[in-house]
Amino acid sequence: MQVSLEGKVAIVTGVSGDGQVGQAVAKALADAGVALVISARTQSNVEARAKELRDAGARVFAMAGSLTNEDQVGRLIGGTINEYGRIDILVNLAGGLTRYKASVEHTLDDWRAEIDNNLLSAFLASRAAFPHLQAAGDGVIINFARAGQPQANMVAYNCAKAGIEALTRTLALR
Repeated sequence: MQVSLEGKVAIVTGVSGDGQVGQAVAKALADAGVALVISARTQSNVEARAKELRDAGARVFAMAGSLTNEDQVGRLIGGTINEYGRIDILVNLAGGLTRYKASVEHTLDDWRAEIDNNLLSAFLASRAAFPHLQAAGDGVIINFARAGQPQANMVAYNCAKAGIEALTRTLALR
């Protein structure tokens, strides 16, 4: 059975760098007829990705902000509702590996930054979008953990991505 995504509305977070996963996911959704809201921390990056998507025929609204900030997450969700009136799909890709060093060399600031960028951002976006996804009737959250085995020198990132898996399983229980 093939599911049509035509007319759906998706938020894709972490659409920043050219050639990164967020950009590919946003393009695939746009190609399937989904209206998009894309998000990244940096206005110039998110606008560049939005232009590429618009040039390819996508309907896209771009919003910059830090998804580790509850107010900015609220702006993203509210902006999506203002622009499109609904949310059907949330794709949590914000984050990334920013602290790469031996586990015992990670500072508390390193730990918090990596956990916040990867896990807190997904939690805040999911929590804020959840009522709108439920109202859509068949709304979905797609979270990205990491593929493969944990690697040395990435302790906080590995733990954050394991947390993404637990968050996903827990949200699925409603």
